[in-house]
Amino acid sequence: MYKSYWILVEGPDDESYAKGVIAPLVKNKYHCDYVHIYRYQNRPKKEVQDLLKSILAMGEKVLCFADIDECPCVTSAKDRVRRKKFNDLPDDQIVIVQKEIEGWYLAGLDDISCKKLGFPRINTTEDLCKEEFNNMVKHSHDKFRSSVMQEMLRLYDLDIAIAKNKSIKYVYYKHFS
Repeated sequence: MYKSYWILVEGPDDESYAKGVIAPLVKNKYHCDYVHIYRYQNRPKKEVQDLLKSILAMGEKVLCFADIDECPCVTSAKDRVRRKKFNDLPDDQIVIVQKEIEGWYLAGLDDISCKKLGFPRINTTEDLCKEEFNNMVKHSHDKFRSSVMQEMLRLYDLDIAIAKNKSIKYVYYKHFS
């Protein structure tokens, strides 16, 4: 059991996803007192490194989430994450989202929820990029991206997400089952 569990995320959409989906999984699996979500994207490398050293020195659990972006593979993406901010983070504590976090949001929607939001039926979300997602939101029933994403979290079904996105499936079975 860990007293605290740290979830390190890039931006605000990642933070909302972590609060809505990952934090409840952490609490259920690790029975920790606190789940901290830290947005590292625009923070100086030294600040991020100092925080990470403190977390690791206290023996706390940490998972860092990052998009694969244009990296050719997960290994390359993890190397990029280490180079940019997290030199000391062990490989098994870096989670690579494929392709971007928007695909993870969409993965958790069943056909009825997609229809309710005005989205097309989607069987897999590994290759979905932010621009495609934003285009879908533009044509949805609610034009405000943030409110659409909050509704997606409200309708989210983890079992469906695991079936639609291999990186979610991997993360779930590696860290939370």
